[in-house]
Amino acid sequence: MDALDLEILRRGHKALTPALGGMLAESASMCLHANRKSNPVSLNVEGLDPPNMQLHWVPVTEQMFAAYGDEQENIENGACGVAIALVNSFSKYSVVQRNRKVGGFDYYLRKDADSKQLFDARLEVSGILKDPSASKVKINARVRQKQNQTKQSDELHGMPSVVVIVEFGRPTAVVNEEARC
Repeated sequence: MDALDLEILRRGHKALTPALGGMLAESASMCLHANRKSNPVSLNVEGLDPPNMQLHWVPVTEQMFAAYGDEQENIENGACGVAIALVNSFSKYSVVQRNRKVGGFDYYLRKDADSKQLFDARLEVSGILKDPSASKVKINARVRQKQNQTKQSDELHGMPSVVVIVEFGRPTAVVNEEARC
């Protein structure tokens, strides 16, 4: 089984400093810990290959409990951490720049370093601590909501949008790409 280790975020990359990457990894770990998940935990992934992988996360410490008291921030930041690690490791894209809160998306993506375009797609991320329903109704509704949200920048950017929804209770990540003209 393939593996995804959130420790890779602590190394940083083009659009992520090591300090910010560490915070995203720790936020995701707080969400997994809140759901009493084992480490590693099986992550179900829809929309990317492989469909299942072992997700290794940062062991939660007392210092992290003191530092990460805002559950909503943990959900948002943790989802970004998982999404960035997934996209960079298992998709045709890499995260290359944080967006400036305009246009309904979080990050710009590029296919490869040799791309003739500055950006090739947009990434929007959302997190859910735990979906109490057995179905994926809430996750699928969130995918539709976030795809609609990215439409506000379609005319300006004219590039695909990639939405990643991370649900920490199962845990599951749904990756949905929509081509735009």
